[in-house]
Amino acid sequence: MDSHQKLNHRQMAWIVGTILIGGGIISLPHSLYGVARSDAWFSQLLPAAYSFFVAAVFVFLARRFPGKNIFAIFNDLFGNRIGGVANGLILFYIWLILARDLTGLYQIIRSTLLPNTPVEMILLIFIAILMQYGNSSIEVPARVVDLIFPLFISLLILLPFFLLNEMDFTLLEPVLTISPRSLANANFITAGWYADVFVVGAFLHTLNVPKKLSASLRHGIALSGLFLTFLAAMNIAILGSGIAAKTIYPNFALIQQIHITDFLDRLDIFVFSIWIPIYTLKIICFYLAFLHGLAGFTPKKDYQPLNKAAAWFLLVSTIPAFSGANELFAFANYSAVVIALGLQIPLILMLLIAGKRRPPTRHLPDQAPDDSGGVSHKRFSTKRWMRLTHLSLALAAAAVIIGNWLGKDWAFIGSTSGAVYLAAWILAAWTTYMEVASVRGH
Repeated sequence: MDSHQKLNHRQMAWIVGTILIGGGIISLPHSLYGVARSDAWFSQLLPAAYSFFVAAVFVFLARRFPGKNIFAIFNDLFGNRIGGVANGLILFYIWLILARDLTGLYQIIRSTLLPNTPVEMILLIFIAILMQYGNSSIEVPARVVDLIFPLFISLLILLPFFLLNEMDFTLLEPVLTISPRSLANANFITAGWYADVFVVGAFLHTLNVPKKLSASLRHGIALSGLFLTFLAAMNIAILGSGIAAKTIYPNFALIQQIHITDFLDRLDIFVFSIWIPIYTLKIICFYLAFLHGLAGFTPKKDYQPLNKAAAWFLLVSTIPAFSGANELFAFANYSAVVIALGLQIPLILMLLIAGKRRPPTRHLPDQAPDDSGGVSHKRFSTKRWMRLTHLSLALAAAAVIIGNWLGKDWAFIGSTSGAVYLAAWILAAWTTYMEVASVRGH
């Protein structure tokens, strides 16, 4: 582990957004639309709440173990044997996600761009990219994220204007009329993708100020919840829940509907040129986390000598991992969430119970500008924005509960609840941004 690797609060927030939104635009389960039908866009709330919980645990650990990532923390708390077993489980989980995402990446490229190219050649190209980034640190992909993530978000914001003539908002109706069990099942399926935020634990040592870490993680999660909700609603309003449920890649089918006069057709190629790099950056972050975990088992804690061997291992293990798109999505929709939560929750409980024995560090590196800057209202402001974020999420939950309870009898209550739910996500994205602004250094 290189203690000199540093990220700022903006980069950390955008990396979280890249991991969650970047994975969701390609791989978010299409089975959501079969389970929740026209209410699939309400499937982000509980998974986002779990991600906020994971973020709180990471901040808790950062206060007690400054300058250490989750692998070093396990070794510190439980020793090399038990800590090594825990780190091995985390590495197994990261490998599963890498195999899932690499398979999803070459499957989408084969089905949309390069249908005649052998799978091995497509995968080899991306393995070479991973090797190149494996010789660097998380700072390098973070700088690339700095360049492309704003363009990615701008494209998502402009998407409804490109597709305005294709939208049929009646496809979203009736709102919140499915059973609570179906709605809970949809949220459970989505939790497997939001659990990817756990990989940020490999980079805790890159941002030593807990307040900045907290604000960054929360803002990235809130952005992800907003834009994934937004994408799910657009899929239903344009494709309909029936078609979206039968389409393997509904988000790509969505952008293929962009038609701006007869002269600006096939804009989906331009969108691909942004979405696929974002998805690749997500995989790079996971690969670097994988290398950090492997390096924890070596005396020098240096992952660069392991880079080539790890990349070749990924190549030979990913190809036979899934036999096709159906097997991939069966794993992603149902098995991944059980594996993710089944591994993460016990590990998190271990960290919480053992970590309470370690008092928080009061004087952390780089913390002076934020905690002793002489502006006392900054602390109050941060807490106020955090309360508003929690209030907005509670408002979203209340809207879903009330809408699902009364929406079957009064359609306007369901529609109003849906509008309040979307507004609450917008509010959460704004309040978490203000959290980031309130802890920004002077």
